[in-house]
Amino acid sequence: MKVALAARELSFRYDPATPLLENWSAEFHSGEVVAVTGPSGRGKSTLLYLLGLMLKPSNGEILLDGRALHDRSDRERAAARAGRYGFVFQDAALDPSRTVLDNILETTLYRGGRRDDFVRRADALMEQLGVALRRDAKPGQVSGGQAQRIALCRALIGNPGVLLADEPTGNLDPASSDVVVQALHEQAGRGAAVVVVTHDPTLVERCHRRIEL
Repeated sequence: MKVALAARELSFRYDPATPLLENWSAEFHSGEVVAVTGPSGRGKSTLLYLLGLMLKPSNGEILLDGRALHDRSDRERAAARAGRYGFVFQDAALDPSRTVLDNILETTLYRGGRRDDFVRRADALMEQLGVALRRDAKPGQVSGGQAQRIALCRALIGNPGVLLADEPTGNLDPASSDVVVQALHEQAGRGAAVVVVTHDPTLVERCHRRIEL
């Protein structure tokens, strides 16, 4: 399988005396869903930020499609994130001042394409993930589980080649979790590398493989 995303000898620390990652390497292939597990505080979310080019490593490399991007300019890294990545943050990170639809469409502002096409895609994703709400609803009017699924809609709308998700089933009931896991696998089926940080044993069992930190 094609290596879509790779870490080479990655090191990172917030505290100089306490490394979170030290000479850590891994590869993530197109078409697979990989679970990243480990105890709280071990650096799982930080690893996603590094893989997603939101943090720069102390040492080592992040390669996207074989191209090292960790040391590029903020603008180049932002362009790569907008064009190739989808993110689901643990707290959903929805803008409370904007409608649900506008939150989903947020990342499309940095892509080419017609708004009408993205709106239709947003409607289809909301229906698929069980959050087909009225378009003028605000994040404060939805539950935590709905907010997490809305965040997944936002991550998927650009058909990303790399999807990074932090506890995507953390606030969901079993039926909603199943819908989300299916969506993750469908994106992998389109050729994406999907990396999920999770404590959910059911989700781990449904991933292609597991990396323990």
